[in-house]
Amino acid sequence: MHMNGPVNISRNERLETCHEIASRLHEVYGEKILAIGVYGSVSRGTDGPFSDIEMFCVLNESSESVDFSYEWSAGPWKAEVEVRSADVLLKTASTVEGSWPLTQGLHNQKLFSTGSMVLPEALELPSRPEGFDNVVRMVMSGELSEPSKIVSVCENFWNGLVKWAAEHDYVISTKRIPF
Repeated sequence: MHMNGPVNISRNERLETCHEIASRLHEVYGEKILAIGVYGSVSRGTDGPFSDIEMFCVLNESSESVDFSYEWSAGPWKAEVEVRSADVLLKTASTVEGSWPLTQGLHNQKLFSTGSMVLPEALELPSRPEGFDNVVRMVMSGELSEPSKIVSVCENFWNGLVKWAAEHDYVISTKRIPF
């Protein structure tokens, strides 16, 4: 019987699939490839029996910039391969956008292990604004049914964030249109 969805796969099977994907990328893009890499839990060696495969493929710069992602599920496993030309990758790496500090732990120079671990791992960072821990614990617990408590905790965090930002020479811009 064929099951749809994730199936328990060993690390060796997952790595074999990574090599298979890399071979296919070489067939499709050939000499345009500058680099192929694996990221996420597979690259860190923390992948579990149901982890997905995340890879990137960097192409030489050409007259057209390349920036797209293949994402698919092949029966028991899921994979995502980002394909970018070098110019797009360098532009992305040099850009700080709205969610970047959250996902990368900019101030503490922390790279979180997974999206689902951002909040628990953020509680371990050495520099946190006053009130941050209470907001994080409230969200993680799911206790979000009392509006007055939510407002109070958020107000405390905002005040702590303003103070923390000033202490670290960060400017919080509140302009409606920042340019």
